Amino acid sequence: MRYKEKFQALRERFDQVSALHNEYERDLELANARMRKLQAENDLLLDAISITVPATPSLMHLIRPSPTTTAPPSIPLPSSYTHPPPPPPHYHANGHVHEHSNGHSYGHAGARYREREQDRAEPNDGVAPEPVVNGRAS
Repeated sequence: MRYKEKFQALRERFDQVSALHNEYERDLELANARMRKLQAENDLLLDAISITVPATPSLMHLIRPSPTTTAPPSIPLPSSYTHPPPPPPHYHANGHVHEHSNGHSYGHAGARYREREQDRAEPNDGVAPEPVVNGRAS
């Protein structure tokens, strides 16, 4: 095929796609206009209902949800049900957390190392914690 023929074929295809795109744009605009009109009508009807129903109790069924449109009630769990506690993390003797075969640790939030003893200790009323050297109290 020569370049002129390729150009003509691509030009025809471009024109077809452009025409289809323009048609879709027009259809979208019409659909949006139709939707805005329906929304305005719906808003007017809801306003009329909110004005009319309090004055006419026989129309109360209009504002109550029908049983077919409401979601079925969820099944409540018994009050004695509790989630099982998470398993405690497993540590190696060197303080590292065991890892799964996929490389993820058993520890929480991706923690790979055990907290230092002084970081876990609660405040002890002004008594200085024992100095830690190489991860051990001296």
